[in-house]
Amino acid sequence: MKKLMMIVAVIVLAAIVVSSAMAYKGMWGEYGSAPGNVADIAAAHDLNLTAEQTEKINTLREAYLKEIKPLRDQLYQIRGELKSSWLQTTPDRDKITTLQRDATNLRNRMEEKMNAHRLDLFQVLTPEQQAKVQADGAGRGIHKGGGYLR
Repeated sequence: MKKLMMIVAVIVLAAIVVSSAMAYKGMWGEYGSAPGNVADIAAAHDLNLTAEQTEKINTLREAYLKEIKPLRDQLYQIRGELKSSWLQTTPDRDKITTLQRDATNLRNRMEEKMNAHRLDLFQVLTPEQQAKVQADGAGRGIHKGGGYLR
């Protein structure tokens, strides 16, 4: 009986861990949780893009990722400093507050750039493709999984 209870407990624990991991992945979409990540619009939908549209989308994406990289790097640095500050024996309130404010400002700047990028991508599409993206997004935006627009 004890053996059976142990097996059931292990199965339940495994199910909890797996379901939590799956829920976490779904929260952030298919491209992970890195700040500023965006989905590939061509991969997210069956849009039958022309070669010209695909090239333009790829160019916009590369430019966006190049533009967002310094901000993302700064945010990772601030997160590291913030974590280190919280781990101090006596955390410095002013330093933590300043770092948190800086992180929030960076995230806001990244959000603005991400919105501009989304709008640029949307302009590459035909009205029919735009309608398909909107219908597939079900109110969540360009990426079906919800990971593209937040």
